[in-house]
Amino acid sequence: GAHAGGGGGRGSGGASSGACGDGCEEIVVVGERGGAFFGEDAFFYSFEQLGIVTFNETTAVTGARILEARIALINVLINELLNKKLRDKVGDCKHTACDRITRSLNMEETMLLNDLIALAEQVVRDRAAGLPDPTGGALFFNYREIGGRFPNLKLLSTLPHKIYPNRVPISVIGPFENRCPKTVPACGSDLGATGIYLVLFTLR
Repeated sequence: GAHAGGGGGRGSGGASSGACGDGCEEIVVVGERGGAFFGEDAFFYSFEQLGIVTFNETTAVTGARILEARIALINVLINELLNKKLRDKVGDCKHTACDRITRSLNMEETMLLNDLIALAEQVVRDRAAGLPDPTGGALFFNYREIGGRFPNLKLLSTLPHKIYPNRVPISVIGPFENRCPKTVPACGSDLGATGIYLVLFTLR
């Protein structure tokens, strides 16, 4: 994803909703357009932060499955927030895109950002109500330039994570076009303009 900015939010409080059931950490949704507490130790992250990370990760890619990709990405971020070893990486501008906006947005971008904040809130509320995670528990993601070959799971098994080989690809969403490809130096991207897929990973 495209990274620019940084910062995360912490807090405490919130009562258990009992929606999670046995054997999993819980999401407790709080105030209107506020945010949610993740896990028994009540780690707070706002809907706005989730929406901004999603905006920064997806604003450069377009395609028919972009809504599906955004919903999946928000679910992966939730899974990371529920994981004590990963939560501080969400919005850190390195592991994921930043959770703050560091440039001026035009009207279209502002509308998209507001839509993504609302989408993040809905996904959090759905998960807190016990709806299943459509990613199957994915903990990591990145964009891969795969080209014209439709990347089924057999192909994905030959595409380990570039930096972390212990991460196993479990699903793929795409294809997308990249409006900020590597041919534009200012973008700082290592991806081309077409044949881009969002790949979701779990651990071996």
